[in-house]
Amino acid sequence: MTLAMKESDTKGISHTLALIVILDHVHWLFKLKAESLSSCVQRVKSQFAKQANIKAWQKGFYDHSIRNYESLIRTALYILPIHWEWI
Repeated sequence: MTLAMKESDTKGISHTLALIVILDHVHWLFKLKAESLSSCVQRVKSQFAKQANIKAWQKGFYDHSIRNYESLIRTALYILPIHWEWI
């Protein structure tokens, strides 16, 4: 998973700010630098599926636009696991 996202960064499509891969989903906070959001996510999903030789993605994705610095910090704190409470 992370290799596909790193490739997206390397190609100048995105710039990853925070990332966590959880058992059944991914949180990826990134700055979109090229392409559309849909194209970027589709490219990463496709690359991961080829690298892992599996078809594991559900259709679509959930996105949230970051509009200001406070929203960026709030979203990053949600994504980073140190702020999660484990049961």
